[in-house]
Amino acid sequence: MNIYLKQEKFHRVTFKKYYVSKMKKEELTIRTLLCYYQELACHKYYNESLQTYILGKNYDARFNVHLKKVGTYIIIEYSLSSVDPLYINDPNYTIEVLEELFNELIIPRFWNKKCVKSLFDRAKEIYESDLYSRFENPSMLSFENAIKHFYKGTIRDYDSYGSLEELYKITEKDLYNYYMKVINEESVCIASGNFIKENNYDYNLTCKDNFYFLEKGNYSPFLYEDFESDQCYLEVIYDTGVYSLDKLGIAARALNFIFGGKSASNLFNIVREKYGLCYSISSMYLGASGIIIVSSIINYSDIDKVLEAIDEAYNKIGNLDFDIDEIKEYFISNIINSKDNFNTLVDNYFLDNYFLKDNESYKELEKIDKLKIEDIKEVFKNTKRSFVYAYGGKKNDWFL
Repeated sequence: MNIYLKQEKFHRVTFKKYYVSKMKKEELTIRTLLCYYQELACHKYYNESLQTYILGKNYDARFNVHLKKVGTYIIIEYSLSSVDPLYINDPNYTIEVLEELFNELIIPRFWNKKCVKSLFDRAKEIYESDLYSRFENPSMLSFENAIKHFYKGTIRDYDSYGSLEELYKITEKDLYNYYMKVINEESVCIASGNFIKENNYDYNLTCKDNFYFLEKGNYSPFLYEDFESDQCYLEVIYDTGVYSLDKLGIAARALNFIFGGKSASNLFNIVREKYGLCYSISSMYLGASGIIIVSSIINYSDIDKVLEAIDEAYNKIGNLDFDIDEIKEYFISNIINSKDNFNTLVDNYFLDNYFLKDNESYKELEKIDKLKIEDIKEVFKNTKRSFVYAYGGKKNDWFL
């Protein structure tokens, strides 16, 4: 481990390793497949069932490999979480044993400079199944498609989970070669737990604070894509021009909270409760993209009325006297709850030291405390509706 973070709050030990790379759209599918392969292909445990048995029976441990996206960077994260040996009456069950186990798990099995075929086929099968399940979810597709079109031709124009077409082309040799490339990327290992002594020292990666999607695509104000469905899946993008670490980043999150980020939001109260124009509606602020995206399920024949109602819900923000204390309490409770997750300490340390500036995650409470109504109104004033994407639902018109 490069860094040991001492914490006594949880009865678990966490080991993580990160490989960090600048986003390359053409590598997303193979990078994701590598994660699936490495969860199955530990060089010490030669099949999936044996690995599961050893981890569960001997260590009550969970090993995961998955992709994290931090704006324009894409990270492979290896994670082993296990019960703290302090609470196990077994002299052979130690921090050192768990660390050795983790270091073994992250090394995959290969044969003759190729992936092991049976494990490769299994990883591909699981990944394929997950992709199909996403393709069968029109709400998810609509959300993804809207963002792709808004950023068409830029680095953000990609399928977040990869593509079947690219998956089918990848061979055992291709994946092996890609792994050999990945292990030369910048990396860091971090452990968190109730260690006997704290052993922390600086370990620098290249500064990653330039991780925003600043460039927008050449999009039209409205786009409809046909899809055979009874309902229309609507996405409306508002460009705030404010990013997560900007001075008004907290205010942009608060604006989204009022607009559509809570159960009794403006969008819900007006579009659904007042006019009854949707099945569901909510909004999300994407800090690395600087946008708020509204997602709703409607009848396509009502689309003009829905857009008018969404505008009404947004414009209402300019005339509201907010309960600023309620907004602050919401964000503060979220932060406190997240810190009760034993993975949060490691995640915050990683992000603060290699992506953010000045330990941003630890300053969130301070920033929230300074939030003013005037800040929210300033973001509101400069935010514009930029793009409307409608997916399917036109066949409803046949029954009118």
